[in-house]
Amino acid sequence: MRISSFFPISSFSHKPAPKPRCRLMAFLLAFAVSGFIASGSAQPQTIDQVMSLKEVPIPVPMAAIIPVVTAGVNPIPGPGADLNFQPLAADLVKDQAALVRLGKALFWDMQVGSDGIQACATCHFNAGADIRTKNQISPGLNDTNFNGPIGGDNSFGNSTVPYTANDPNTPLPPGPISFAPWWLNVQGYVQFGPNYTLSAKDFPLNDWLNPTLLVPRGPGVTLAQELADVSRDTNDVVSSQGLRRTRFTGVTPGSYLDQGMLLPDIFNLANPGQLSSAARTRRCEPRNAPTTINAVFNYDNFWDGRASYVFNGVNPFGFRDRNSTLKKNMGGVLKDMYVRVINSSLASQAVGPPLSPFEMSYDGRTFPDLGKKMLTLMPLGRQWVHPQDSVLGGLSRAVLKPDGTFGGYRGLSVSYVRMIADAFKPQWWNHDAMITVGANQYTHMEYNFSLFFGLAVQAYEATLVSDDTPFDRYMGAPSKAIAPNPYALNDQQRLGLSVFLDDTASLGTHCSDCHVLPETTGHTVLQYQPDSQGVPSLSTGEAIEVMLMGDNLETGNYDHGMYNIGVRRSSEDIGRGGTSPFLNTLTGKNFPLSLVELAALRQAGQLPPDVARFVPNVPILPRRVTKGAFKAPNLRNVKFTGPYLHNGDSATLRQVVEFYTRGGNFPNSNLHDLSPHIEGIPPLMFPETNHDAQTRVQALVAFLAEGLTDQRVAYEKAPFDHPEIYVPNGCQPNNPDQDILMRIPAVGVNGRATKIPTFLNLDPQQP
Repeated sequence: MRISSFFPISSFSHKPAPKPRCRLMAFLLAFAVSGFIASGSAQPQTIDQVMSLKEVPIPVPMAAIIPVVTAGVNPIPGPGADLNFQPLAADLVKDQAALVRLGKALFWDMQVGSDGIQACATCHFNAGADIRTKNQISPGLNDTNFNGPIGGDNSFGNSTVPYTANDPNTPLPPGPISFAPWWLNVQGYVQFGPNYTLSAKDFPLNDWLNPTLLVPRGPGVTLAQELADVSRDTNDVVSSQGLRRTRFTGVTPGSYLDQGMLLPDIFNLANPGQLSSAARTRRCEPRNAPTTINAVFNYDNFWDGRASYVFNGVNPFGFRDRNSTLKKNMGGVLKDMYVRVINSSLASQAVGPPLSPFEMSYDGRTFPDLGKKMLTLMPLGRQWVHPQDSVLGGLSRAVLKPDGTFGGYRGLSVSYVRMIADAFKPQWWNHDAMITVGANQYTHMEYNFSLFFGLAVQAYEATLVSDDTPFDRYMGAPSKAIAPNPYALNDQQRLGLSVFLDDTASLGTHCSDCHVLPETTGHTVLQYQPDSQGVPSLSTGEAIEVMLMGDNLETGNYDHGMYNIGVRRSSEDIGRGGTSPFLNTLTGKNFPLSLVELAALRQAGQLPPDVARFVPNVPILPRRVTKGAFKAPNLRNVKFTGPYLHNGDSATLRQVVEFYTRGGNFPNSNLHDLSPHIEGIPPLMFPETNHDAQTRVQALVAFLAEGLTDQRVAYEKAPFDHPEIYVPNGCQPNNPDQDILMRIPAVGVNGRATKIPTFLNLDPQQP
């Protein structure tokens, strides 16, 4: 794993700073001593050549359009044959500014949801994340140890530590039994369920009597020993509420509400965890929603990386989907086209939630159906748009009154048809023939709506870059002639940076090994260094790496930036070890998400050529570590993005630091797949009684909470301003069909008067 890329001098360090890893780092250290830095103009190319996020290049989407020659035959050539990747302006996009306008409108528009309420922004309204507290609990739906009515564990609040007969992975002894032995009996969260209101006392979900006591791991450690300090536990997830479970039956043009038939669900107040049509609540996603801010730098997106770096124009799975095509007008004739757009995992991510029956869609809706609805509606027609919105202000129908309220009308003064026509080249939307799909017919623009949606939302989200934090100012940007400011971080924050960088050999924090600065994650385009054909370069990048795993038995390959850190048992959510929904006919199994697993298949000659061309051709070790691995999230503005970790385990940054200090929650259970750096941090242990540990912990939290906060995000100033949105925050207990809606006001270019809130309004330092 990569060591920190730079080592600023800290007044708290009593040891010399380690040797910098390149000339630029040496130059910065020279500045720290002399107070001088020269200007630079070289475009940064690798992680070793950047200081702040200002120097990290924003990935530029490049598209290859390949016509279908023979029906049912994928025409994309295999490795060795270059695709003619071109800028989007060559064949797809007519106007970039119009594309961003379209993307912002679609991202914030509540009408995109089948119920006319759920927008993309519903789960990303606070620093790009979700801090709601009511009806935000999902049972362990990804837990492979169970098979409930809708898959996984459907029971709310149950402790899965007392292994039961439902758990085939129970270690022997005791083996699968109906009742756990007393020494495995751990209390659950009996209060959890649909419409529950979270409070600080509910965290962390895996709760410890001594939160920084090292969790035992290694040969001979029993399950009882691993769990000896656990006071309560659950595999439930604190996540984001979506829709009530409903089957899609059609679109009513001009209506924001899709037609649908209600379905029974486990998310109900009548009999939680059992299928019921009575007292249904909004269902909750099985993972916590990560922030969209700075997500443009990620190589793949979503926690498990299923949103591919290569956008296929239709769904999140990129080149793993070998069949989906779009239609292009070629001289008056509609032709089927394969689309491959590299540097575009944001587009892949964008087209996932609008069809998810957990997030935004009635079950069975398609993107052409969504297009049929949206093209008849006024953009943002149910929401106020600030006349001074940095992107949409010129299209707003609202008038700002002297008292700060709005007059005029909601929505925009332009149609979605016009916005798509302004943003995209006509060959992708202008044919007048109706396209038949099953029993339904769609216009050309409706049929290609997934392409428009994905690329437009990506263009908007690519503007959400928070590169003006105290850390960025402290580091400076030599390639942009921006001098470092040694006073941008205060003394405590500089000590926290030193702890984060692990620049004192005895600390062993390893924070920056996975949360690589300046992006604060290692799963980035800059780290993977894909070539002109979209293939990660292992000569200059780090897409596939080798690591001696937690059991210290043998090395294995893993996807860089994807780690098993022992938050939960690996079998409860296999993460990067999962698969796409598309079949590899050469193996009879679905294509894996992991690049390591794909590379192993390519090495064995078991990938179709059109898939193999996007996968590195490298030898892969027999041991491949993907189970229970998740993307290291970016930590910028993390003060405002709680709850934390992929399951929402922790409510405060202090709790996250305690998690790493004790060496994870399930290190022994996960030892085969565990990152070796999840080994505990002795110098941070027992801060309640150890003054030095307390000083370091508080400093680390201060750096994370304040040193990585961009004040534009905190005050929602451009580009982080936005339209009004109403987000569901639970329902009325006596009338579950009636939502409690929380209004998030429209904000213009100048932002809001006060900072956005933290989760539960908690202090990041709170244990």
